[in-house]
This record gives sequence, structure tokens and C-alpha cells, in this order.
Amino acid sequence: MLKRHHLLIAVTSLLATLYVIACITYMIFDHHSLYDSMWWGFVTFTTVGYGDQYPTSYEGRIAGALLVTGSVFIVIPIITAHIATRLMNDEHLFTHDEQEEVKAMLREILDNSTVNK
Repeated sequence: MLKRHHLLIAVTSLLATLYVIACITYMIFDHHSLYDSMWWGFVTFTTVGYGDQYPTSYEGRIAGALLVTGSVFIVIPIITAHIATRLMNDEHLFTHDEQEEVKAMLREILDNSTVNK
């Protein structure tokens, strides 16, 4: 099973690759500069979509659709889940070892109370 940081690296690498491929596709098929393609890719990936640039070629539109889909269905849920986990993390909860220690103390108290009867 992948550890959390390995999964994060894999997802980040996948999305960076998708971004680069989409930018190159937009640059080649829609005849834009690298700078304009990177701007379009960033605006599309963040789902801002100013409308100042948009693909007109079939290939560019597919690249844009994949970029938006990757952003909406992968990046946004991961960021939301990460923030929610941080917000719900309670630092005052007992750790597993502390819970086991409390259980042992309660067993000892219970044993001592039944012996004294």
C-alpha cells in the first residue's frame, strides 16, 4: 500500500504532467506562445476561466477538458479532504498507547475493587 506522501507525489506528478501536455497541445494546435499556453493552462486548471484565451482546435479542447476534469475531480477533492482532516484533528485525543495505559489502569482498579469485597 502506498504511503500518504508517495500518493501525494504520484498525484502531483500526474497533474503536472497533464498540465504540461495540455499547455504543449494548446501551444502547438492553437498556435500560441509558450507563455500564453501556460497562462491558459493555469487559468483552466484553476477553473477560473477568464475567457481571454480558449482553444479552438479539437485537440486543444480535449486537452482543456482533461485539464478541467483533472482539476475538478482530483485536485479540489484532495485539497478539500486535506483541509477537512486538519480542521477535524483533535490534539487532545488519546493516542493508542495512552488508551491502552488507561485500560490497564481501569482493569487494575476493577481487580482491586473485586478483591476488597
